[in-house]
Amino acid sequence: MKIGFGKVNKLATIPEERAGIIPIVTPTPLEIQAGERIDLKTGLVVRVPEGYILSIQSEPSILVHKGLEVLGPTFVAPEDESELIIPLLNVGKGQLNLHPGMQVAVAMLHMTEPVEIETFSPEEPKVLKRRPRRPRSDPFKFEVS
Repeated sequence: MKIGFGKVNKLATIPEERAGIIPIVTPTPLEIQAGERIDLKTGLVVRVPEGYILSIQSEPSILVHKGLEVLGPTFVAPEDESELIIPLLNVGKGQLNLHPGMQVAVAMLHMTEPVEIETFSPEEPKVLKRRPRRPRSDPFKFEVS
């Protein structure tokens, strides 16, 4: 399956596919403070084929080791042919320094199925009833042997 990438920023890097996983890298140096949220402009325009979506998610090792998370879910649909902007959050305890070419996310192509929306009128909404709570003075205790 072919997916198209174009540059809107000369510093952008066209990714290379690795076993169905497409690395997304930062085109410019960035500093992200602890707790700060940014929108990363990748400089790339993506052309997704009809019948597919491109999902963007956190790069696992960056998330675990540095605390950089892709806020999501983030998807690109076939009709979304504009610059790929990825919302990032530094969930770590310190400042993150991102260097040009550093991988910050991964993208994967997923096939979608056509969906037909069907409407119906429910007979009567069901109300879920909660069981009454035990009083705090209940002598029941768990024991582990």
